[in-house]
Amino acid sequence: MSSRLTVILLVAIFSTFPAAVCVAQEVSAGITGTIADPSGAAIADAQVTAREADRGTLWNTKSNAQGIYAFPRIPPGKYEIKAEAAGFRSALRRDIVLEMNARARLDLALELGSVNET
Repeated sequence: MSSRLTVILLVAIFSTFPAAVCVAQEVSAGITGTIADPSGAAIADAQVTAREADRGTLWNTKSNAQGIYAFPRIPPGKYEIKAEAAGFRSALRRDIVLEMNARARLDLALELGSVNET
């Protein structure tokens, strides 16, 4: 009886192992960076938008107190990144290509001006 229980337990353990390996495989990309003013000081609460060029899908986030923003898991593809903050011109970077499992860094400096200006 105990050998039968051992076999059942081993089958149960090894049958869940492939599923755990598949979950661990990442099929996304990511992008992070800082938002700063012309002097290099961090801009907190800047609105940052990643737009996938092919489908037009949007992802939004905000920079933290250190000016850091992150899109940790977005699909691979071609993107444009836009950053906006009150009292500054918006910044737009195009043609950012993210490959599978790639992590890109994109720092943006916002110039003084109106948000309507880019």
